[in-house]
Amino acid sequence: MSDLAVTEIISALAVRLRQASLAREAARRLQHAILGRLDEGMYHRVELTSARAASLASFDARLAAAARAVGLAVYPAC
Repeated sequence: MSDLAVTEIISALAVRLRQASLAREAARRLQHAILGRLDEGMYHRVELTSARAASLASFDARLAAAARAVGLAVYPAC
């Protein structure tokens, strides 16, 4: 798991909190579980290089559109 993935997960939890579709305590427990498992070595840390990032997919339609707008290939086509 890359640092970027951790950031995106925490960001997604924050979005759900703002939308009131996730309770604050549930978000806190999820964040601690993810970070705790990462610290325990349950998840393998992966360095996200530009070459590796270029090979990743996007399931976010707005992000995919922005990537296409700057000339990046997007998989799968959203």
